[in-house]
Amino acid sequence: LFICIPIADLAILGYSDDKNIDQHDESVQTLKFWYSMLWLVIGMKVLYFMRGYEAASFLIHMIFQVLEDMKIFLTIMFIITFCSSASFYLLQNSSGSNLADGGNSPIEILFLTYSILLG
Repeated sequence: LFICIPIADLAILGYSDDKNIDQHDESVQTLKFWYSMLWLVIGMKVLYFMRGYEAASFLIHMIFQVLEDMKIFLTIMFIITFCSSASFYLLQNSSGSNLADGGNSPIEILFLTYSILLG
């Protein structure tokens, strides 16, 4: 049911399948973005209301506690990623050469540093 509603809404707008959607059409991309945000919020609300069931209450509380505890880790990871990418960017500009996969853009270097941190 959760998967069928956005597909049905796209079909109402005249897009019967994803192959016919022009990937460069900004309105469709914006629509897809807002549908994904909508379903994220709906999923969180469903989890929130499932706390009322005794069998699921502990598990749902544990999920929210893990998400809350991840804030500190993600903050530290963001600082490390940002500082490392700034260092790579300054080293690249001082030597005048490009990195292996990146270009001269700070955003490309940020994504490269993030992929290095992932392993």
